Amino acid sequence: KLRFEGIVQSAMDAIITVDEGQKIVLFNQAAEDMFQWSAQDMLGRRLDRLIPERFRSAHAAHIREFGRSGVTTRQMGALGVIRGMRSTGEEFPIEAAISQIAVEGAHYYTVILRDMTARKRLEEELAEREALLRAIIETEPECVKVLALDGTVRTMNAAGLAMIEAAGQADVVGKDICYLVAGESQSVLRDLIRKAAAGEAGRLEFQLVGLLGTPRWVDTHVVPLRAADGSITAVLGVTRDITEWKRTEQLLRQSEERYRR
Repeated sequence: KLRFEGIVQSAMDAIITVDEGQKIVLFNQAAEDMFQWSAQDMLGRRLDRLIPERFRSAHAAHIREFGRSGVTTRQMGALGVIRGMRSTGEEFPIEAAISQIAVEGAHYYTVILRDMTARKRLEEELAEREALLRAIIETEPECVKVLALDGTVRTMNAAGLAMIEAAGQADVVGKDICYLVAGESQSVLRDLIRKAAAGEAGRLEFQLVGLLGTPRWVDTHVVPLRAADGSITAVLGVTRDITEWKRTEQLLRQSEERYRR
């Protein structure tokens, strides 16, 4: 008994056991911290005290249905994200596992609960950051693309699709980006991508030929993209159209030559 109580009280997840009348018979320390009620306050009370009022009848019915199902355990997350309520009235998301056991003809239900507040907040923050990053990339006037380590395209922004005269992502995703490069620059760009996949950033000017045959001079920078563990998972490329700059440079050279003559 002492060993069992030690395990339950030291568990990081809230553990609550109720009887057939859904009255609480076990309420561990993590449950006290989560719901901000003491075990003394909760023992003998109905479980629905910890549930927002609008969900109470449905929750009670769910436990009764689980009792009749004959299933002994439903794993964490099987019930989806449900709502709990602290002593202050604050609602918060929780994930639950539930099990049942019969002792001398009486049924007991044990729920293990995990507070999802921090994870939900993190998921929302990540979604906001991803949406912001996507908006920045899509409005970026230069070509921004993510390449697999073998040089095939994973995704490309709208400016990039316009630069290579593609109708949409389907025209480029999964295809080797080097096939758009003119002449001998193909092998140079392939080597540049291979070095980025090994961790070395690089830059190259070359002539690109669009899907409709339009030639352009471009300046490309490539850098490795790393996962949280430091491993390289992809290559990021940013390409600028320098055709007008090249044309201006050529006109300047011609002008200088005329001046010298």
